[in-house]
Amino acid sequence: MLVRVKAAIDLRFGEWSAAWHYDRYVDGSATLPRVDCRDGLCAVAGSFRFTRFGVFFHTIPYGAVLERTATGGAIVRSLCYRDDSSKFNDCIGSDRQ
Repeated sequence: MLVRVKAAIDLRFGEWSAAWHYDRYVDGSATLPRVDCRDGLCAVAGSFRFTRFGVFFHTIPYGAVLERTATGGAIVRSLCYRDDSSKFNDCIGSDRQ
């Protein structure tokens, strides 16, 4: 299940960062040090890396809630990050698998 959770988070960060102005998600960089799954939902807390202006690398925390599907997949219901360097916080939701 953790492999599918990580894949869903990586995919969503990649799609989301395509709309960011200066930053880009570093594919595969999301960590999953805290995962709590129960009652069909998984709460995840970790960190991810991104590049700013294509040069500078940053690592910041994120949190996510995913729903497990009947086929064993995972849907990202919410994904949030806190960027202390820019003082910016943002969240995104999704109903896509």
